Formats: sequence, C-alpha cells, structure tokens
Amino acid sequence: MSTTIFGEIHMRRNTAAYWATNNPVLDVGEPIWITDEKRFKVGDGGPFNSNPDYFESTSGGFGALQGTKYLESYTDLATALASIGSTPTELRLTTPANITTNTTIPETIMVVCEGSGSFNVSGGVTLTIKSFQDPGDRKVFTGSGVVRFGVGACRNLSLAWWAGLATGANITTTMWSGILQSLSANAGAGVDIPQVTGGYTSAIAEITLSSGDRFNGRGSAINAGGSGLTGSVIKCGVNNKPLFVIGSSTRGIQLTNFGIDCSGVTTPIGIQLKGQRPASNFNHRIANIDIYRGGYLVQRESKPG
Repeated sequence: MSTTIFGEIHMRRNTAAYWATNNPVLDVGEPIWITDEKRFKVGDGGPFNSNPDYFESTSGGFGALQGTKYLESYTDLATALASIGSTPTELRLTTPANITTNTTIPETIMVVCEGSGSFNVSGGVTLTIKSFQDPGDRKVFTGSGVVRFGVGACRNLSLAWWAGLATGANITTTMWSGILQSLSANAGAGVDIPQVTGGYTSAIAEITLSSGDRFNGRGSAINAGGSGLTGSVIKCGVNNKPLFVIGSSTRGIQLTNFGIDCSGVTTPIGIQLKGQRPASNFNHRIANIDIYRGGYLVQRESKPG
C-alpha cells in the first residue's frame, strides 16, 4: 500500500543583513533565499560570507541564472574577463580598479560599481562597457583615459559618473570624449546634469551635437542679487567659442532644464546654430535654460541662400 503525502518545500530564507551577520555554514548544494535582494546562494560546504557566488535572473524569473563575481577576487580585470568568459555574470566592484590597456567588457557581463568601486583608466587607454548598472550620482570613472558605453549599454548617462559632485567639478576633454562616444553608440540616449555647487566647468568648446542627443538638467535659477546660477549648471570654459553647436543636418536635439554660466569667458555663446537657415529646418527642443553674465543663449549662424 502506497501513501501520498502532500506538502510544501520552503527554502531557508532571510535578509542579506541576517545572513551576513550570522554567517551560517552551508552544505554543498544547500540553497538559501535572500529575501530583500531577490536572489539566492548555493552552499559549497563553507560559511556564507566566504562564498562569493550568488544566482539571480535578469528577467525576473529563473529562466536564466546569473552568477555574481567580485573583481577584487581576481588579479586584475583582464584575468576576471578571461575566467568568466561568455557566462552571464554580474561583476561587482567595491574598490578602485586600474585599467592600463584598451579593454572591452562584453554585454554578457553586467558591471556594478558599489561602495568605492570605480575604474581608474590610464591616459591613452579606452575602456568600453557594454552592460552597466546605473550607480546614481556617484563618480565611478577616474584617470585621463576614455570610458565609453557600447551599443545598448545604457539609456541615460550622468555627468556625475565622470566628474562627480564636488564644487566646481571640471569636465575634461577625455570625459567629453567618452560621453559623446557613448551618445553616438546609443541612439536617443540622454545626459543628466546633476545639481552641483558652482556648476560643471567645460574644458572644451564647440560640443557638436548629433541628432537625438539629449542634455537634461534638474532645474537652475539665478541667485538673489544676480550673483550667479545655482542648480544644474555648465560653465563655458573657452573664450570666443560656443558651448554647444547644432549643425544644419541634425534633428531632434533636446536641451532642457539647466543653466549656462558665461561669466568667466569673453564673447560667450551658449548654443550656436550652424547653417540653420529657414525656421522650418529647426526641429529641436531648447527650453527652461538660464544664461548668466552676458553673451548669447542661442546664436544663429546664417548662411547665404
């Protein structure tokens, strides 16, 4: 005579803080569920904290499991990429990583910068990231090299990822290079301009925009007494040059909700329209932009005909 027993099997479960504090020893193959992070860990016979591998799904189900690796557990990024190969993986950085050779992180590896995790890219070197988790307003790229995102890596960038939120932060030539290359690779992507005390100072002039580029701030205002701008602000850093250039063949550019500070340069121009002859040729959105201390907010460079 056979007996059928109906019941439910529940995985051990609790929060990440609980597991980290109690650090239980997990038998080989024993799974536990981390309730607040919506992922699980499978035991390897050792303590919870000594096992770096997590498993989760990027699609919300369990059809495609994704392991988590920490870059700090490898000699360097090149070693990590060679070890991981094409396996879908979440690669986390908690400390700065030095990049000294041109490197591409494939789309199968999701890069996550947490804590003090960042990339320090040497001069003359390009780091290309093809899958990236938004780190918020934290500075995660340092050094004089170029950091760019591959096709489909992100929909929005932040100046803070390169320049941080420090008072009077500078956006260098190589920072702009990475930002503009990333925009080019991700059609319709936008750049967020956070609110920084003193604004961001641009080290280059004539930032030539491409169709669909978007630069959006979080609002700006002229200080009481007319002493400057606060909020999301970019400061012109080069004399006699425009900050942004919009060519005649471009379409759908969006510049909104930030300020342009021209107080430190001569003959300042915020935005220059090159070859935009008839009004019907203008297909852009420029709105809610403040300009400080003279100059042109928008200058139309007319051409005959």
